[in-house]
Amino acid sequence: MSERVAQLAQALVAEGVRALFGIPGSGLSLELITALEGRGVPFYATSHEGAAVIMAGAYARRSGTLGCAISIKGPGLANMLGGLLVNCYEQLPTLSVAEAFGPAAAASRMHKRLDHETATRAFTKAYATLGDPRATVATLAGIARAEIPGPVHLDLFDEDAGVTQVRVAPDSPGADGEGKWSKLRGLLARSHRPVVIAGALAGRRSWGARLAGLRIPVFTTLAAKGVLDETAPFAAGVFTGDGRALSPEARILPAADLVVGLALRNLEVLSAKPFPCELAIVDVVAGHTADGFAPACLWRAGGDESFHDILETLSGKEWGREQVLESTAGVRRHLAGEDWLPGVLYRQLEQELPAIGCLVVDTGSFCTVAEHVWRARSVAAFLCSANGRSMGTALPSAIAAALADRTAPTVCVVGDGGAAMYAADLKLAVAEALPVLFLLLSDGRYGSVADATSVVGASRRATTIARPSWFRAVEALECPAEQVKDESAFVTALRRWDWRSGPLFLEAVFDAERYATMLSGVR
Repeated sequence: MSERVAQLAQALVAEGVRALFGIPGSGLSLELITALEGRGVPFYATSHEGAAVIMAGAYARRSGTLGCAISIKGPGLANMLGGLLVNCYEQLPTLSVAEAFGPAAAASRMHKRLDHETATRAFTKAYATLGDPRATVATLAGIARAEIPGPVHLDLFDEDAGVTQVRVAPDSPGADGEGKWSKLRGLLARSHRPVVIAGALAGRRSWGARLAGLRIPVFTTLAAKGVLDETAPFAAGVFTGDGRALSPEARILPAADLVVGLALRNLEVLSAKPFPCELAIVDVVAGHTADGFAPACLWRAGGDESFHDILETLSGKEWGREQVLESTAGVRRHLAGEDWLPGVLYRQLEQELPAIGCLVVDTGSFCTVAEHVWRARSVAAFLCSANGRSMGTALPSAIAAALADRTAPTVCVVGDGGAAMYAADLKLAVAEALPVLFLLLSDGRYGSVADATSVVGASRRATTIARPSWFRAVEALECPAEQVKDESAFVTALRRWDWRSGPLFLEAVFDAERYATMLSGVR
């Protein structure tokens, strides 16, 4: 085995890599897989390189480690790009590794040749070739974890040449001037009805835990769902910027006299626009992440101390308990009533599987329902493509989440559109006997497209799924599967499932017309 590959494996372990996902080649990638296995890092073969990178991101999120995926050169790397974009959107610290041609390779050697640096440029924070394995991996890992987190890429070839290109450099430390801080303190002092909106940074910093001590309405972005236990009395739910009349954001924010955005970023909402009252944003990054919100005050903090100071000030204020209770209970009643629709499933999951380790939701109308109905008890308990709204990510993400933590059941919710994209990876869940409940919520269409289009006379064929049922095909993969068509059948299947014995696939079929109107007044 190459000494440099052995050093690379050791460096990856030192930086916290605990699992490797991908499709191997016969050369250095296989050497690296073997070296990592010898150091206790398992390799999981996936159906597609894109799935591998998505799994690496979900594993990183669920385990708090550096995610890692591997591929061959050329087409293998090209297949990774969709997953790299997902991890870029979702701000997940991952390292992708691909075999590559080094400088010594003859220019005439064209088989699988691709300019990896150019191909990955739009999706990654940094690109490197191996050079000194320890130094290179340490540099890449630091960049991946630095705010705002994201993917980095390493090209692997057996030459000493090393180069590192940083595309997104971490902001230099330092806070804004005293004048802005004084203005912020003045806004806080004058406010009687403040509201907090916390972004994903709250889940990565110690001050996020202090949100639980506030007695004012606290929203989170979808990427931060669960950073405040959503069963808490002042947890107002998810803010998207697009909530309609029945949403908590539409009912609570008009009564506020100040919105305090703690790392509120346009990267994490559907619409960044001004609020009906003054807005103060506090963040650790500069740039354009506050664009669209038109804040009255934008304070760049040098560290966590400013956040703690602000939360200390806000802890002396109290209002909104009744408004939060009425608005969150109201939207739950609307979405999780008696009709056989996705909200009923989420309500029953809370009751029948209270020990869910993580709910992983694909994108679609059912995800919007989950935002409001399923209450996350911690930030680790919910995972979705919150920022990119990328269809198809839930299935590989759920598998990786279960690999990261097998001590509690993981629930994966997909729709008709996302179910097919990485269906072959169900075989990995079966082979590993993972505690995953796969839920296909089927209305037979691309529901969120068909129901939201403004196109007059839109093609029905384009939004209709041909033969949407999957449960018989899943049975053929040796995964227990069944179709449920009402609440009673769903509850019976849940109670029968022993999650410690392996996965279960349930296909819930809904009436398309009722499904189409379930979000009326909410989004």
